[in-house]
Amino acid sequence: MMGQENILIASRCIEKGYEFQIKGDVDKAISEYQSSIKYYPTARAHTLLGWAYSLQGKFDSAIDECYRAIEIDPAYADSYIDIGVYLIELNKLDEAIVWLEKGINFLDFQASYFAFYHLGRANEKRGDWLRAIRYYNKAISANPDFEEAQNSAIKISTLLN
Repeated sequence: MMGQENILIASRCIEKGYEFQIKGDVDKAISEYQSSIKYYPTARAHTLLGWAYSLQGKFDSAIDECYRAIEIDPAYADSYIDIGVYLIELNKLDEAIVWLEKGINFLDFQASYFAFYHLGRANEKRGDWLRAIRYYNKAISANPDFEEAQNSAIKISTLLN
């Protein structure tokens, strides 16, 4: 097949995989993401495959996919942020913070709310409530409708009083 055809097929596989994943069929999503990567590997496909693995509790595999994504596109912020999220799940909080901060470097402020929120989570789990609330507030500033960050900020505020 020609290059453009491969890109088109890979793109369709990503779309189908994402639809399966949103519907909860993670196995079919994984299959579609793997097909996409066979046709035309992209940072997005590897990162989405990692997300699917994480939903199965396979955090090491998820992190490996994000590393592959970074090899393809070192500026793809989602890969860094997802590594941070998976490391939080593995309770490797200091490492998680490093990866989340790297991811923020590739985002504009408005898009950074998710990373700020997870930096808040990591710091909260570390017991650094003041830093956690600062990150939750940054997440809220970047996205005022982000309820998870609002709820977390309220919870920490209550603990601090």
